[in-house]
Amino acid sequence: SAATLTPTSPVTLTWDNGQGLLFKRRIALDANYMFTIEDTVQNNTGSAVTLYPYAVVARAGEPKHEANWILHEGLIGVLNEVLQDETYTDMRDRDAKELKFESTGGWLGITDKYWMATIIPPQKEKFTGRFSYSKSATGEAFRGDYLLGPRNVAAGKTETVTHHIFAGAKVISLIEKYESELGIERFSMTMDWGWFSFFTYWIFWTLSKFYQLVGNFGVAI
Repeated sequence: SAATLTPTSPVTLTWDNGQGLLFKRRIALDANYMFTIEDTVQNNTGSAVTLYPYAVVARAGEPKHEANWILHEGLIGVLNEVLQDETYTDMRDRDAKELKFESTGGWLGITDKYWMATIIPPQKEKFTGRFSYSKSATGEAFRGDYLLGPRNVAAGKTETVTHHIFAGAKVISLIEKYESELGIERFSMTMDWGWFSFFTYWIFWTLSKFYQLVGNFGVAI
């Protein structure tokens, strides 16, 4: 494994918990914004153990942004085949301060106007997804996380789970590419086309095609 993470050289992190469990995390990055995280645990305890794979994306405080009733910013995900989006204010004003969803397939994370960070579990597994908000003396925190089902690891055996993390710009061609190639359920719903999406998406699509033909946005428009 390389010492520096690049699109052609993944890195592997190793941790021994001192009680017989050896954890390895292999982190790979493609040429754009998608990380592949392969977590492996080796059970050297001498007896079976049960572990629960977990992932979280968190934001400390609400970022500065312009109020926009058309474009969504905050927590977002597709859970149980339904788009779920909660603004920072939505989460702050909730009595329970958290939302839980049971799902098979999907994703969740935090989105800005142009950027997002999303965690993507194995798409054929059941998981519990959650949006949550907390406040302490150090400030506010907004989180999206998921918990997979139990992994029963026999003595002397290993178990591996692969997650994905998208952390980058919301470029529709990339989003649709990942949705198709990785089988991510409705990943293109990370893009917010506003209330008139049935119209605005096709305007964008047409403009994009003309730009590919002429190579000039002015002419394409």
